[in-house]
Amino acid sequence: MIVVTNRIAVAAGHEIDFEERFKKRVHLVDQSPGFVRNEVHRPKPVKFDREAGTWVDDRTAEVFYEVKTWWRTMDDFVAWTKSESFREAHR
Repeated sequence: MIVVTNRIAVAAGHEIDFEERFKKRVHLVDQSPGFVRNEVHRPKPVKFDREAGTWVDDRTAEVFYEVKTWWRTMDDFVAWTKSESFREAHR
């Protein structure tokens, strides 16, 4: 099994738009041979405040979501990236 991770930059203030768009996707990858599952990880930009000794929100950090797809084999993933369904899903 392999896991492919894509980091997607999302402009500040558009996080909900990105999440809604992802929820409404056409799910073509789900039908691809060898596809196991996907996960979307919401970022929580933090930094360590040495003086306070705690983690604090980092409002200056760029926001990146991580989209992970799990595949039985690398060949399955590569076949997906070359498919018409892939092109349609990423229009």
